[in-house]
Amino acid sequence: MTFWNVFFGVFAGIIAGVGIHLGIDLVRNLITRKKTRENLKFEIDFNVKKLDLFLGELRTFNDKVNADSIQDYLGYIGLSKRITTTIIQMFFDRSIYKVLKYEEIGKLQSFTSFYNIDTERLLNDQIRWGKEHADDPQIKQKAHKTIEFWKFIFEGSKKDLQEVKAKL
Repeated sequence: MTFWNVFFGVFAGIIAGVGIHLGIDLVRNLITRKKTRENLKFEIDFNVKKLDLFLGELRTFNDKVNADSIQDYLGYIGLSKRITTTIIQMFFDRSIYKVLKYEEIGKLQSFTSFYNIDTERLLNDQIRWGKEHADDPQIKQKAHKTIEFWKFIFEGSKKDLQEVKAKL
């Protein structure tokens, strides 16, 4: 064997190794991206179901208001009980920019920042305030305004999440 035969053999082996390594990385990245999309769709579906539960709890509260028994409402709306793990991970590793456009990213960002423990506390404090002021002659009207506001928020968030899922 001459030097050049060995050189070209080693060189071809190195090129083949690099090519195989790049191919494996490409396949691994494609699989990871597909799994991330599936996880994101799951989170969106889960959060849409949570919003449906929040809307159902608002209906229960509304029923108590209409029956003039607002003080008997015992529910609690846990807005912070949502899943955003994949969404937040995608923001941190910036992969969300490869999957969605800025409009959809904004909708997800609004969802993740709005539904937190502080907003949960605000909503439930409003309900508690209504219960504490059940004797107020205007309480029914005030409670209905609160219910309509939160219904608007929940339905808007639900619509936004469904639009984001449709873009995936």
